[in-house]
Amino acid sequence: MTIPIGNFIKLKRMELNLSQEQLCEGICAPSYLSRIENNKLIPDDEIYRLLLKRLGLDYEDLIWETDFIAEEIENWYRELLEPEYTELKRDVEELKRRADLIGGETAFKFRAVYCRYLLNNGQIEEATNHLKQLGQVIPQEASRAFFIYTNVLMFNLMLQGNYEEAIQAGRELLKVKGFDQLGNEEEVGIFFYNLALSYSNLSRFKMAEEYAKQALTLFNNGYCLERALSTLLLRGICLNNIQEWNEAMRVYDRAEKILRYLPEETHSHNRGKLNNNRGSCMLAQGKYEEALAYYQAALKDIQGQERIIPLLNLIYCCYEAGKHEEAKHWMTEVERAGNGPVQEIYQRQLEVFFVLLSEKKPQIRDVERVQIKCLEYFLENRHLQLAVHYCKLFIRVYERNHHYKKANEMYRIIRLAETEMRKGG
Repeated sequence: MTIPIGNFIKLKRMELNLSQEQLCEGICAPSYLSRIENNKLIPDDEIYRLLLKRLGLDYEDLIWETDFIAEEIENWYRELLEPEYTELKRDVEELKRRADLIGGETAFKFRAVYCRYLLNNGQIEEATNHLKQLGQVIPQEASRAFFIYTNVLMFNLMLQGNYEEAIQAGRELLKVKGFDQLGNEEEVGIFFYNLALSYSNLSRFKMAEEYAKQALTLFNNGYCLERALSTLLLRGICLNNIQEWNEAMRVYDRAEKILRYLPEETHSHNRGKLNNNRGSCMLAQGKYEEALAYYQAALKDIQGQERIIPLLNLIYCCYEAGKHEEAKHWMTEVERAGNGPVQEIYQRQLEVFFVLLSEKKPQIRDVERVQIKCLEYFLENRHLQLAVHYCKLFIRVYERNHHYKKANEMYRIIRLAETEMRKGG
C-alpha cells in the first residue's frame, strides 16, 4: 500500500473506542502507531493488513471499486443539496462499509456526506457528534473531502444558531489555496451564501452583502435561479440595513424578474416576501403610506404562521403613522396567523404593542418595563436591526411624554448598533 491511510485508521479506532495500545498490541509499538495515524510514515503492507484486520476491515478489499464508490458518494451529496430533497432508496450501511474498505479521502468524504444526510433528516445531535470526530482527523487541505466537511459543518452550526462558529469554520476553508476549485459553481455559491446568511444573522450586514454578491455571481453563472432569488432577497435585506435603500429596491426588482422563470406554485410566497421587504425599505425612510401598501400586498400572498411577519410590520407602521385603531385591527389578525406557539422574537414585539395600544394611556413605567425586556432580548441575540427599529419607536413615546433622559439612552443604543452594522461587526 503506497497511500497514507493513517488518519482513517485513527478515525476507525476512535469509533470503536480502542486505545492506541489496544489496537497495536502484538503488531507494533504505540509510538510507531502514533506516527502512522499522523501520516508521518507509511508502514509495510503486513502492518497495514494486521491493523485493518483488528479494526474489522479486509486489507485486500481496499483496492476494489474506488471510482465507483467515490461517484456514488458524489451522487448522494448532489441529491442532499437539492432544494426539494427527496430521499432515494440507498443502502447507507453498505455504502459506508465499501467506503471504509477504500479508506483515505473516500472514507472521510462518506462521513461528511453522511452527516449531511443526518441533518436533512433532523438528526442534529448525531450529526454533531460525527462531525466532532471527523474534525479531529480530517486534514485541512485542498481536498474534496475537506470542502464537503466544511460546508456540512457550517450547515450544522447554522441549524443550531451558532453563526459565529459557522463563520469561523468558513474562514478555515477560505485559508485553503484553491478552495473555490473544490466544488462546482453551485456548491461554492452555497458556501458563500451560508457565510452571508451567518453574517446577516449576526447583523453584520456589510460583510454579509459582500459574500452575497459573490454567491450571486456563481448562481447566475450556473443558472441556479432559485438560489439566485434567495440570494437577491438576502442582499436586499443587507442593503436596507446599511441604508442603501435605492440599491435595495433595484435588487428586489431583479428578484421579481427571476421569479417569472420559476415554477408558478412558487410565485405567490416569494412575491409576498419581496413585497414585505420592499415595505421595510419604505418604512426605514419614513414613507409610511408606501410601506403600508407593500405590507398589505405581502399579506395577500403569505400564508400560515409566516403571516405574523407582515402583520407585525403593519402594526408597527400604523402605530408610527398615528393610525392606532388600524394597528389594533391588525393585532386581532395576529391571532389568526396560525396555530402553535409564537416564536420569542415575535412575542417580544407583540408585547410592546400590547402595552402601547392598550385602551388606557400606557404608564411610562409599563413602557419602560416592556422596553427593557424587548431590547435586552434583541441585543443579547444580536438582532441589532430590530433593536434600532424599536429604539426609534420608544424615542417617540418618551419624547412625547417629556422623558428626554430615557430617549437619549435609546439614541445611544441606536448609534452603537448602527455603527456595528455599517462596519460589518
